[in-house]
Amino acid sequence: MFVSGLHIISLIISVQVKFGNTVMHFNVRVDVNNQMNLDMVGLRAKIRSYFNFNADANFSLRYVDEEGDLVNLMDDDDLHDIMRLQLEFLRIEVHDNGLSLRKKIIRYAWNITYLYFCSRAVVEMCSAIMFSKSNV
Repeated sequence: MFVSGLHIISLIISVQVKFGNTVMHFNVRVDVNNQMNLDMVGLRAKIRSYFNFNADANFSLRYVDEEGDLVNLMDDDDLHDIMRLQLEFLRIEVHDNGLSLRKKIIRYAWNITYLYFCSRAVVEMCSAIMFSKSNV
């Protein structure tokens, strides 16, 4: 890109995203102000698509800093802070935060249905025993 007689070089940072044993790589452009052209909404959408997560998937992100520590990656400010570190590449780990709300509701409904049929079977069995004629 050429602007006002100056050459503007756009940089690229390599991003490695790991979930379980699966690792995905992609590149992100960095502008002259050291800002990524990707925000948290875009990053989370990219991760959902790479790992085939549902829209309601509940996951958190952590990045590995220059000292090897895992640091929570929560919002756009965290992304800007990462860029200030000037890492050679960005390593992000995805952590499953448990079942999504939809899955919890489905599991709860299944448990209620199961308990209903079990209790009904017990009541019918007890009624059959109580009202059956004994052969004594």
